[in-house]
Amino acid sequence: MAIPVKVEFLAADPAMSLLLRPRSGLMQGRHFTLEETLRDGPISTRVAVLDLDPDDGTLLPGAPFLPPGPERARGLWQVADRNDMAARDFQQVSVFGAIRTTMAMFEEEDVLGRPLVWAFDGPQLLVVPRAGRMANAFYHRASRSLQFFYFDGVIADEETTVYTCLSPDIVAHETAHAILDGIAPDLYDATSPQSLALHEAIADITAMLFAAQSSWLAALVLEDNGGDLRKPGAFNAIAEQFGRARSDRIQPLRDLMNDRTMTSVPSATPHALSEVLTGTLYALMLWIFDTEMAEELAEVPEAEQADERFSRSGRVLFRAASRLRRIAFRALDYLPPGEISFADYARALIAADTASNPQSPEERAAFTAECLTRQIVAQAADLAPAAPRLTLEPGDDLEALLSDDAAALAFAERHRAALYVPADASLTLRPQLDVTKATWRKGGGRVDTRELILKVAWQEDEFVLDRAGIPEPLNVTFGTTLAISWETREIRAVVTNSRLGPHGGARDRQVSDRMRRGFLKACIADGTIDLLQDATALPDGSLRLRGLGQQLHMAGRHDRADAAPLQCWLRRRGCPEPARHRRDRGRGHAYGADRRRQRADRHTWR
Repeated sequence: MAIPVKVEFLAADPAMSLLLRPRSGLMQGRHFTLEETLRDGPISTRVAVLDLDPDDGTLLPGAPFLPPGPERARGLWQVADRNDMAARDFQQVSVFGAIRTTMAMFEEEDVLGRPLVWAFDGPQLLVVPRAGRMANAFYHRASRSLQFFYFDGVIADEETTVYTCLSPDIVAHETAHAILDGIAPDLYDATSPQSLALHEAIADITAMLFAAQSSWLAALVLEDNGGDLRKPGAFNAIAEQFGRARSDRIQPLRDLMNDRTMTSVPSATPHALSEVLTGTLYALMLWIFDTEMAEELAEVPEAEQADERFSRSGRVLFRAASRLRRIAFRALDYLPPGEISFADYARALIAADTASNPQSPEERAAFTAECLTRQIVAQAADLAPAAPRLTLEPGDDLEALLSDDAAALAFAERHRAALYVPADASLTLRPQLDVTKATWRKGGGRVDTRELILKVAWQEDEFVLDRAGIPEPLNVTFGTTLAISWETREIRAVVTNSRLGPHGGARDRQVSDRMRRGFLKACIADGTIDLLQDATALPDGSLRLRGLGQQLHMAGRHDRADAAPLQCWLRRRGCPEPARHRRDRGRGHAYGADRRRQRADRHTWR
């Protein structure tokens, strides 16, 4: 049964929220219609807030759910004081609302156009709002959870307790890690710093887009900056309170408005590298904003343009953020499996946008120019979509390719060369996707496009590990994504990270390999990677590394991700440990066989 509900969350970073402080309280709301089980917590079928005592693991009472009825048109989770940010019920409701709103950004019909799935058994993401005392927050696949911590800091000479679950930036950032892990789970085990940096970049861009859709925050920021997004403190600052409390300088954790290039980053670590890509995407949004604003002011007399620019800036910001969200997030479906460089993501973005908006190349040209400036690629031709080298035969049934793994694998085997698969590689499938996405084209209205997305992967050994001066082979995953139009049966895109592909010899590939070697060597030297614990020896003598995605903490990896309180609590409740790194060959669902998934479903927290 569909239930209308209102989910609420802190409108902005805690420091900014105190400036907003509307009379109705510090929370803003968003309306949803959910066909889910809703309980105190907040708990739903897809997200469950488990407020565990960090000292003894006791599950504390959750915010009560008030269903719709004669007194209210929509259900909601009750908060005793909508201005008390330190209260547990406030934090429980706020973190839940921010997570569900972030999920909705990806699920919109003009973005991914489908419900999200997680990269673990079961339908439910667990959320611990006060996981312990530490200046960090992280997504942890093994415990199916988001972990938010708290710490004492000093801001403007005043001692304060910083709760990371309160910052919408941080909540949206960590939720994006869980979302991207469900879309591209190979990245969690990737060995390339650029692959891990892609996780960080998408998470930071998600935080920025979350902020840009807040009407309260947009009004305050645009008024403070006169409608100019290039002024410091617009929407480019990520986790401002968190960053200030951890630093003796007045600065956010990260700044999206930067001039980082691939050769100017201070180190080839994921968080440092991510600023190159976030800077690229933020620059694209500025370009879209300026273009939209120029169109808005085209008929306005010059003497009136300054006032009009400010008055129209909120509407233009909303449109610019919506366009960037479509462009940046649609690319994720086109990512090939396995190791991903920034250039691979850029190619997926160009391919996805070309398929959706073939007659509107302006954004693609602006993005390509920014990629050249940031040294992501050496030349514009390095981002050109690969020309399809296969066509569907009359006997190729799209329904069979979607639902029948044997048919899909046989199809891929027949077209190995066109999919750039090495002759001796053993093919595996990633879940097939049947997706319909909406596109609004200038002058053409809405266009709905249905696609079959087919992904194949394989492993290759590369001599990139160096232990005690002895090269060792590392088992690395590569793959190809094929997007097929359901209506016309045309190949809409082929995106691959194969060395046999059209861009396999590009300079960006060499840069990515060099960065990976240096990154792995440094991680082994400083103990971040423990080959005895993190590596699996394969029969051919190569090593396969697992779980480098645990570096994806809000502030960088200081210690291994520790979700012990939650894992102990899960074991006490009899929930099975999630299976790792096994893929269901079925229709688009994540890890584990149906039997294990059903068992996990029985342990959904209700």
